[in-house]
Amino acid sequence: MFADTGEHPSKFRVYRRASAFTDASQATLIASNVTAMFYGDRTVTDGTWFYGLVGLDDAGNASSLSNILSVNYDSTPPSFAISYGKVPPAGVGPLDVTLTSSEKLLTAPGLTIRPYVTASPAPVGLTRVDDFTYNGIFDITASTPSGTAAVSVSGRDLAGNAFSGAPSGVPLVIDTKGPGGVIATNPIEPVQVTSNVNVSVSLTLNEPAKVNTIPQLTFTPPVGSQVNVAMIGSGASWTGTLPLNPGMGNGFGQFALSAEDSLGNVGT
Repeated sequence: MFADTGEHPSKFRVYRRASAFTDASQATLIASNVTAMFYGDRTVTDGTWFYGLVGLDDAGNASSLSNILSVNYDSTPPSFAISYGKVPPAGVGPLDVTLTSSEKLLTAPGLTIRPYVTASPAPVGLTRVDDFTYNGIFDITASTPSGTAAVSVSGRDLAGNAFSGAPSGVPLVIDTKGPGGVIATNPIEPVQVTSNVNVSVSLTLNEPAKVNTIPQLTFTPPVGSQVNVAMIGSGASWTGTLPLNPGMGNGFGQFALSAEDSLGNVGT
């Protein structure tokens, strides 16, 4: 807008500075001979900047410095960090989720979690705690696949810069499977049972058993009742003794295992 009095300039010089200024010599000349009534600053970086104009007539006479306009420029999208109420791996049950933004947002962000080998992500409802923090709950059920989940966030800051992608933070590993195990015997099969025989049994779990729990191992012989094999050990390594007798018949026997991991998942 031109001043109410005086000659109208035919072109302008545009000045910029990171703080307020009262004279053109205090600022940086970023454009000269601008004839349009608008100018786009393509070299500015994020921050608060102050702009002023000097008008020129056709003879090259310069006006005094215009009023100063300040602009808060932001071209950087927000970033996000995520944390969980339990240190992964996370087992069955509600999982508290906290999402933190690096700056204020235009609206609440979107959050989805897609469990391992799952086709569709599940949205997680978020509740605003303050300008930078949002809380939600993700329900993990017994049918939720175990593995590393894909976590995605979308959000837009007050300047309209958009982010869409994975937040920073520890990977969300979900574990809804109980322990499995491998059994070895001494002597190895086939075991000849013409008289009573004690077979040494070693059990190696694919993950440690829950502290203060003992894996339950049973053996069903070809003939007769199931036999409990008392186990001793800790973590993933266990041993026991299986008593066999001729009355158990000939053929294949079968072991069955029940063990619990640190998250309460039971493997059978």
